[in-house]
Amino acid sequence: MWDTILRTLTLVPWLVGWILLGSNLALAAPKAKEATTILRPGQPVRIATMDMPQFGLAMRNAIDLAVEQFGGVLFGHAIQTKHYGRGCDLRGEQDQFLNGLTREPKTVGLIGPICSGKAFRIVQSLSDAKILTISPANTNVDLTDPDFHQTIPYYFRTAPTDFFQGTIGANFAREGLKVDSAAIVYYDEEGYSTALRDGFYEAFTESGGIISAEFQIPPGTEDFTAILDTMGPVDLVYSPTFFEEFSALFGQVRERSAVPVLGPDGSMEDLLFEFFGPDPVELYLSAPDTTGPNHATFVADYTARYGHEPGFYEPLAYDATALLLRALQAVAQADANGNLSILPQDLLNYMNDPANYPYVGAGGVYRAPENGDLNPDAYEVFKAEDNGFVPVFP
Repeated sequence: MWDTILRTLTLVPWLVGWILLGSNLALAAPKAKEATTILRPGQPVRIATMDMPQFGLAMRNAIDLAVEQFGGVLFGHAIQTKHYGRGCDLRGEQDQFLNGLTREPKTVGLIGPICSGKAFRIVQSLSDAKILTISPANTNVDLTDPDFHQTIPYYFRTAPTDFFQGTIGANFAREGLKVDSAAIVYYDEEGYSTALRDGFYEAFTESGGIISAEFQIPPGTEDFTAILDTMGPVDLVYSPTFFEEFSALFGQVRERSAVPVLGPDGSMEDLLFEFFGPDPVELYLSAPDTTGPNHATFVADYTARYGHEPGFYEPLAYDATALLLRALQAVAQADANGNLSILPQDLLNYMNDPANYPYVGAGGVYRAPENGDLNPDAYEVFKAEDNGFVPVFP
């Protein structure tokens, strides 16, 4: 669940992402992994994780739970997780992360990164180092753009993509709320907000809906008076913005009317109930659907292990780990002397093989990946009521 701390990352322009990525490559050219990773007797199978303070411990818990339930061992070699928790800080990963991880010959996979902005800086280096990377939280559409993904074949994600979040919002507006017109308020920067706007606009208009007005705002906007004065009557206000702007807009809309307001996962915070009471009028939010067929079992196991229920993204982290472990088990080769051989290309081939899907998990049912996307359209819409978020669509 993205919060406002992610703003500077998720709204980083796509072009800047490429520039930063190029800078990263210049600073931290990875050492190519050997054709085969050889683990001698007693050497652990190392899986790295890359999380952030807001999700960090919970994400690590889900990952470690998957390893525990797998048995903690791969052909006699202990499975060891190493956690990198610098969060979404864009500084210092060349020395403290990439220069270490990509040169660590015994690291066979990475669960993460969390932030899309950081992912753009490092996925090329990770893929060049042939480290199988599965992110449970990256949602930026460009990370699995066909042209870009050709350069990062070792990157996958269990998280859905932002484009489909806009699409599910539009489908809910048309089919769930039966609205015919909408106004869109979104950021004047490329990135998260624009991707959601594009998905909403395309799906809404293709189904016969009318976008009556669109307004671009800079991050930090607090006063929406001028926008609301010129918006005119609409059936719905859609604003794919983060919490500060979304909550300010919602409050000012409510001063004028009871028109439904729809926002994204980046605004799904409990503070909404502190601001607007336990039952905000006609307030809806789209967010990832992370309730796969095995979700109930996962929640029970997670709660028993850690004493609290998991959040939205933990099932996707658990499944990402399970997918990596499944691939390792399928391709690793043990010899009579206790050595373990793992060929990165075999891992990649296994992950891409349609014969190995669907995979039924805690957070979803994963299809054979297309450009690294295992779960691209897994979103649903929630209504804010009774101090919580209740799924209402589809």
